[in-house]
Amino acid sequence: MKYIKLFESYNIKSTTGNNVSYYFETGQGSKYLITDKGETKRWKSVHSNTGEEDKGLKDWYQKSFFVNPKFEYEANSVLFLTDKGFKCAISIKNNQATIYVVDNNKWRIANMKDAYPKSNIDRELTFNITDKVTIGYHATEYNLNPDNFSIKNYHFGSPVTKIVSADKITDEELKYFKK
Repeated sequence: MKYIKLFESYNIKSTTGNNVSYYFETGQGSKYLITDKGETKRWKSVHSNTGEEDKGLKDWYQKSFFVNPKFEYEANSVLFLTDKGFKCAISIKNNQATIYVVDNNKWRIANMKDAYPKSNIDRELTFNITDKVTIGYHATEYNLNPDNFSIKNYHFGSPVTKIVSADKITDEELKYFKK
């Protein structure tokens, strides 16, 4: 249980007190901790597309999933939908995510044209996901509003490049998460 003492010495606990199960890194150099309940804590690296902007330790996200790159446009659509003024929601069932938007004061399943109006693809934004940290899959994390459906915060991350189980995490890896 050396790793539990290591987390305690760094004062690392999720907001709900769940155990960290993995440390992982992504292609842009961000570092994450993920709990056994899918909560994530991210240290954002300097990104090629944002530079120093927004670098550093982020708050815990309540939920996460991982997306095969063949569904990256579907999973990243939330950013484009919110930029267009849509209120978004997400439903996760049987390893499938479905993105919803409010249209004429009613929820409906969003489609590719909502997010990407110039796209030739016109299908619903439903895509396969996994809750397992997976090399090559995009890390996606989000918080829900109190209705447990509409999205409060959403982050679509880069593909996972390194995974370390909790019992093998080193001081060097944890230093990014020290309070």
